[in-house]
This record gives sequence, structure tokens and C-alpha cells, in this order.
Amino acid sequence: PLAELEASVLLPPEEMSRLLQIARATLHRAVVQRDGTLEAQDILRNMTLSNRIQRISGAFVTLKKEGELRGCIGHVLPVK
Repeated sequence: PLAELEASVLLPPEEMSRLLQIARATLHRAVVQRDGTLEAQDILRNMTLSNRIQRISGAFVTLKKEGELRGCIGHVLPVK
């Protein structure tokens, strides 16, 4: 049933917030600092990640500015 699928796919709010925090830190490092390094370990060093977030999966990021779509990138399925 749909409810079971949603429960297996949807993340609780605290995990969604953590992923948003990671995405923002990554973008800040790439765009604002522009130091040429984007090591995931540097960004994740002081973060506690749940087993669910650490699971191999797809990732898709949508960027909006003032409600308008600015860009999106990612894969629904794990490919790397």
C-alpha cells in the first residue's frame, strides 16, 4: 500500500533538516568560500548522521530563490 511506501521513503522532519543543513554547508563552501576543496568529511565531521541518512541512496537537490526555481541536480537512484 501507499502508506507503507511513504513510510519507507519519507524522512522525519529532523532528518530532513539535517540534510538541508548539509546541502547548505556544501553550497556555501563551493560558492562563497571557493577554496577548491569539497571534501565531504570536512562538512560532515561534527555532524551526527542517522543510519537512514547514511544508507546508500539517490540524492536530488532543488535550488530556489524567492520561490523561483534556479536549478536542480541529482539522481533518484544511487548511481555512484
